[in-house]
Amino acid sequence: MGTLKAASRTLIVFAALSVGGCASPLLTYIGYAATVGDGVSYARTGRSMTDNAVSGVTGKDCMLWRVIDGKKVCKDWAPLTRDQMADLMLSDTTCIEWRFDEKNRPMCINRNVSLAPLDDISED
Repeated sequence: MGTLKAASRTLIVFAALSVGGCASPLLTYIGYAATVGDGVSYARTGRSMTDNAVSGVTGKDCMLWRVIDGKKVCKDWAPLTRDQMADLMLSDTTCIEWRFDEKNRPMCINRNVSLAPLDDISED
């Protein structure tokens, strides 16, 4: 119940600010950030941030624009071709070890998160 109260208070404050015209610049910047985020998301994954979020929650291949074509928003993932798997695995240069999940999709299980190259580390 506490989160509902906090959410309703936030909504009331936000509504009051927007009526006074104070939220307009804030909403503009939020809109810019969302547009940039969607652009980056489309460039990297071919999907919007919303599509990625819905796909992550459902575990399926979801794209909201499919509604316009009269199709289901979510469908099962299509199996990757051998070339697609190779491209995916070769493009991720931080992955050290790969495994395949239950649907035979590659999954990185060991990632090199070191920020400094090994030859730059000096022993004292």
